[in-house]
Amino acid sequence: MKKITAAVCALLFLFPAVSHAALMSSGKYGYTVDLPEGFSMADGTEDESLFLFASDRSPVSVLLVAGECSSGAPEFLASTLSKLGSPSVPEKVAWRRRECAFCEFGMSNGALSSRNLGVAVCAPLSQEGTFACVISFCPEESFGAYRDLCLSAADSLCVDEGSFRVPGIVAEHFVPRGKSVPLNMRVSGTEIATSVCENDSAANRSVIDREFSAFKRTLGDGVCGNLALAAWQRFYRAVARDALGRLSRVAFDVQAALEDAAAEKDAENPDAALAQMLLSWAQDLRYERRSADVDKADFSDVVSVLRDCGSDCDSRSLLLAVLLKNMGMDSCFFVSSAYSHALLGVVLDGKLGQAIEIDGKRYLLGDTTVRGLTFGRIDATQADRSKWLEVEFPF
Repeated sequence: MKKITAAVCALLFLFPAVSHAALMSSGKYGYTVDLPEGFSMADGTEDESLFLFASDRSPVSVLLVAGECSSGAPEFLASTLSKLGSPSVPEKVAWRRRECAFCEFGMSNGALSSRNLGVAVCAPLSQEGTFACVISFCPEESFGAYRDLCLSAADSLCVDEGSFRVPGIVAEHFVPRGKSVPLNMRVSGTEIATSVCENDSAANRSVIDREFSAFKRTLGDGVCGNLALAAWQRFYRAVARDALGRLSRVAFDVQAALEDAAAEKDAENPDAALAQMLLSWAQDLRYERRSADVDKADFSDVVSVLRDCGSDCDSRSLLLAVLLKNMGMDSCFFVSSAYSHALLGVVLDGKLGQAIEIDGKRYLLGDTTVRGLTFGRIDATQADRSKWLEVEFPF
């Protein structure tokens, strides 16, 4: 483990247990982080005010700090960084209509073998006057290569249930959403007028690129097995979280426009009819691989998919899963390296067909790329359940 001891985190003591980093939550303070794979908890305090995570895949470390402050998020973050040997002035960032903070910083500390660079965010918590910070850093000489991994860790902060469904602080800071712009769709013969924000496509694209960079840094060369599978799941979770808030208006407008037609098609299960309308719509989109370069994400941003700018199976499956989730349906999607394919999964009670069960829930499968295939019908050569990896959303 990297030398990050007393002078950096004076209040930390070594925990005998090692905790897996993914979806680490503080029961006392109520925040959650979805750190990149490869991180394990190295130190922490009994009062949950400090946790230190170290990675066996990279030189990056992540410090989680929570506590009280009579001022605000920028002041709490500045005070925390000052204790770490970094006299930085954080930027004020508006996130979820509350004042938060972001900072890129340098840190020289006697406990560290070299100067470190990093990024940090801070947000208010549910309890008035309490705040949480995520501080990710690495040696200065490695920061250029691992900056995206640091940003990814910081952007994973969720302070309550609602923040699982909106872009993170970092994403909002670097690409503000901008004004609303119209977007028109035609689904099942119905013209639908909806809207997105002018920068949503670029913002979601930036998250895709950042998360793919973090994914590549997590894995390195030649890594496979459970770590690779978990890293893929986290990549998709991060992109889906960013997309959920950007498409909430689209989902509302589509559902409102199609709910009567869906009820006419299937009065007993209008959700199933609506989901099928969207599946058929996706199957008619123009198929296009975004990139064949292994160093770039072969994945279209969700707004570009909506505008039919070219997409393939995984970007369409994630898009529909996000739209249906925003409509209140239990959705996920599945990816398979063996089949080089992705499928949508939706819980549609009473409907029969090919499905994958997860924790007692039966997700009926939908193929977004083969025209005419209804829910529950997939290619017979792709029916081996063991070759599909589920991507569930923790929201």
